[in-house]
Amino acid sequence: MEWLAYVVLWQNMHMMRFAPLWNFDRRVSLAVCGSFAKGSIDRDNGPHNRRTQFAANATFKVGSWMAYSEILRQTVNGVVVLPPEDATYALAGTRWTRGRFQPRLNFSQGNFHGLNGRREYIIQPGITVELADGFSFIYEYDFWRSLASTKATTLDRSLNFVLHYHF
Repeated sequence: MEWLAYVVLWQNMHMMRFAPLWNFDRRVSLAVCGSFAKGSIDRDNGPHNRRTQFAANATFKVGSWMAYSEILRQTVNGVVVLPPEDATYALAGTRWTRGRFQPRLNFSQGNFHGLNGRREYIIQPGITVELADGFSFIYEYDFWRSLASTKATTLDRSLNFVLHYHF
């Protein structure tokens, strides 16, 4: 078992993250992480509001296949318009990580507790295509819906194309 732990101290924000990693054999691994953040982000909610976040995530790998999930709980004390003061976010996904074509599927949801129980979700299938070593493009479809107590609204249906280069 390996451990990753760090503490980040910014001017107005503090964060801690702990992540054990288990390598069961050379093809199978599990990483589980817990994190905590507290402070203010001026551009989001002003200097006098305090944001608190607790999160947990896990990644499970078997060979070239990976599954991942995350849950994050956020509260903000003070007068805030956006983002919501009280929200829970969740993400689950899977992807293939080998070869020229690497498909993936993500599902994420936000439950906004202070806004009449509004809920938003995104379904995001996509594929990464490797063109050359270190150069690929990502092609994905985003379907984003908002579900309020009175009606459901589609916020986005878009095809996205990203060129990705790393060295």
